[in-house]
Amino acid sequence: GKGMIAQDPTKHPGSIIKIHLDGKIPKDNPKFNGKSNWLPEIYQIGVRNPQGMDLSPFDNKIYLTNHGARGGDWFGEAKYGENYGWKILGWGGTNYSGTKIGPKWKPGFTKAIKYWVPSIAVSSMIIYKGDEFKEWNGDALITSLKDQSLRKIRFKDNEFINEKIIFKGKRFYDPIDGNGYSKFLSYGYKKIRRNALSPGTLSLERHRLLWLYLVNETSLLNSKLKVLHVAPEQIFYKKFKKNQNWNYLTFDLKSPLADIKGDIKSMDFKNKSFDLIICNHVLEHIDDDIKALNEIFRVLKSGGVAILQVPINFKRNETFEDQSIISKKDREKYFGQYDHVREYGLDFKERVEKAGFEVEMVNYTENFSEEIKLKYGLQINDVIPIARKSFSD
Repeated sequence: GKGMIAQDPTKHPGSIIKIHLDGKIPKDNPKFNGKSNWLPEIYQIGVRNPQGMDLSPFDNKIYLTNHGARGGDWFGEAKYGENYGWKILGWGGTNYSGTKIGPKWKPGFTKAIKYWVPSIAVSSMIIYKGDEFKEWNGDALITSLKDQSLRKIRFKDNEFINEKIIFKGKRFYDPIDGNGYSKFLSYGYKKIRRNALSPGTLSLERHRLLWLYLVNETSLLNSKLKVLHVAPEQIFYKKFKKNQNWNYLTFDLKSPLADIKGDIKSMDFKNKSFDLIICNHVLEHIDDDIKALNEIFRVLKSGGVAILQVPINFKRNETFEDQSIISKKDREKYFGQYDHVREYGLDFKERVEKAGFEVEMVNYTENFSEEIKLKYGLQINDVIPIARKSFSD
């Protein structure tokens, strides 16, 4: 295009502008210090397509990223009254036609700290300062549109030292917010699971699995329903609250998200009040889960559905519970977590059926290939217990 316009200091394209927050022009700009033919607001010329810019808290200098053409992206310092050279210089890139632009750099022009050939499509950037990664202080963190990477550039006195790719790509996908991530975070109580926690929604494997099931296999989200959500998960709360199809009510003993505070073993609702009850990872905390299941059955309408996810040890045939085990240490040892009062086994289905439900243990992960399980961050054998109340009840 009209690249040489970036060499014209009487025009704005291809320039870096410096003004005060009130719009006034600084009296020490290059115009007033030897660059009489420059527009008074111009600080530097010869850039092509700046993408990110930051003021370093360490040396009080301004740094920026800039798109080249076909190659020639760069990271460098914005320098007073200088010229980065576009389109006399090509910074190592070529025109999109493949023809040569000019040399990568030559004396008389500002030299970038780091060039990329081929282009990585540089984007936003910051000069890092923080306590979490103290060894990064003073390094530039730069994003790439081409490979969705975050890169750390170490430099000193305008000289490049090294580059490290912190993460790259969108290997993982959270179906709840529809965003891709280079990785999920590790999570776990006793045993740490890699790529378990989505950084966007803070969803775990079971949350994403349930969401996929609700969206792909049911019409529940699109049906006019009266819904009771026991111990509402933050991951789902806002989405469910905004669902125009649902008359949505939350319930818990202590949760600040609960519309109504109460004990699940004795709920102050009339018989057959709800079309759908969601009660996930609750029953393992309840001293009398049978009584809680009976209450869920009572307040569920005939033909209604209860979703009752719990942690299940598939190596255990029968649920193990012992009311004499009360210390946090022993509960962690025998039940897997300090605030659990039992460890469910394969008999969980029969346990729920005794309350009157018809139960299907949906192993929904079986529907996905290994590649898709990895993409969504799902666990093998993570089942969804779906309990239905007969129309005759």
